[in-house]
Amino acid sequence: MKVWIGVVGPTDSVHLIGNIAKNMSNINVKLFPYKNRVEVHDIIQKNEGMISQWLFSGRVPYYFALENNLLNEDQAIYPPIYGPSLLGTLLKAVSEKNVKKYSLDTIQPQEITDIHYKYDLDNLTLLPIKYDKYYPSEEIMAEHLELYRKGEIEAALTCLQDVYEMLKAEEVPCYRVTPSELIIEQVLHFLKERAQSAIYKKALFAVMSIKIIEAETSSLTDQASFDDKRKELALENILLDFTQSVQGSYVKIGDGLFFVYTTKGQLELFQKNHPLQSLLPQIKAQSQLDVHIGIGYGLTNLQADTNTRLALKHLKEKTTSSIATVNENKDVVIWNKDDTPLPFSHRHVAKNKETKLSLSSTTLSKLASLSKIHQTNLVTAKDISEWLGYSERNARRVLSELQKAKLASVKGEEQPGNRGRPRKIFELKL
Repeated sequence: MKVWIGVVGPTDSVHLIGNIAKNMSNINVKLFPYKNRVEVHDIIQKNEGMISQWLFSGRVPYYFALENNLLNEDQAIYPPIYGPSLLGTLLKAVSEKNVKKYSLDTIQPQEITDIHYKYDLDNLTLLPIKYDKYYPSEEIMAEHLELYRKGEIEAALTCLQDVYEMLKAEEVPCYRVTPSELIIEQVLHFLKERAQSAIYKKALFAVMSIKIIEAETSSLTDQASFDDKRKELALENILLDFTQSVQGSYVKIGDGLFFVYTTKGQLELFQKNHPLQSLLPQIKAQSQLDVHIGIGYGLTNLQADTNTRLALKHLKEKTTSSIATVNENKDVVIWNKDDTPLPFSHRHVAKNKETKLSLSSTTLSKLASLSKIHQTNLVTAKDISEWLGYSERNARRVLSELQKAKLASVKGEEQPGNRGRPRKIFELKL
């Protein structure tokens, strides 16, 4: 399976990487040389559809892309520069000019320390220019220049093409440090494997189940029946449009249950412009219905179908529109009404806790995750009701069960306004 890797950087670096990639199998590279790092923005936006992974020539364009939200860390990398690359450049500088004092950018301080000890370079001074993530080339050059003018260095070592050219223009003796061909080849291999893994994951089966939440009281009149059918037809229109947008298949089961069959890749493509949570207010506005949406992923259609039904089970006690996803590893994420994702796993709570009370491990896991999200372990029945979407009566039952199992204890009371009985405050010990 061939993958496309986009190579971004100054012309010399990009063509060096391109030549190395020519001798590797199952890799297609597209070269994107630039003169100014601001070009990175247009390069990525115009080509992200065809490129599987991105390889930047160095830290500056890489962190520029990350900090401008053009890519995430799973989509890109840059070849690190290790001791041997630095050593080669140092030997060249010493042999040509017998320079003893240098400034150095990009390479991590630990690498500099390691090369000092490993190669016994105590007679050389290396002053690192420290920066985290994205740091403009002009400012890096200015720090080299300041050290040179103060007489603290005799030459500059830089990993950045534009810094090298600016220092040359200022007549500062400087040398360019580049990653070794071996490192570049290893990085290309890594990107190929990561791209192939991403393609495989996008091909996973995805099944979405949509279940209408039944109203607690419903009229049996003919008029009410016609109203319900109109609402259901409005829901079907929304689901048909959604199914078309994810290139899927749509099935109506009956009893307010619908299925959409597609792939994980298609759902991710849809979510780039339309978060799945946006379906909930759209459905409510156009059909006046509350729904549970369960999404299951799987290596097979059967596994995805099983997981979507499991996702619906996690929403069974919720009385408001919600979404749950269950992936191929049985990890669960539930979106609350405030769009906050709540991740948890069936394995989150130890078995010895599970056997002490009648609550399921899923409920315990949800509570543990929600406690972390809200950054508190002090709760009332009202809090539990809002977190889990339960009635306050069920929430009190949950707290009672936790108390019996010594997973919660009463810590005090609060008075809800001027009326009503005081509410007990519990400390969770999950």
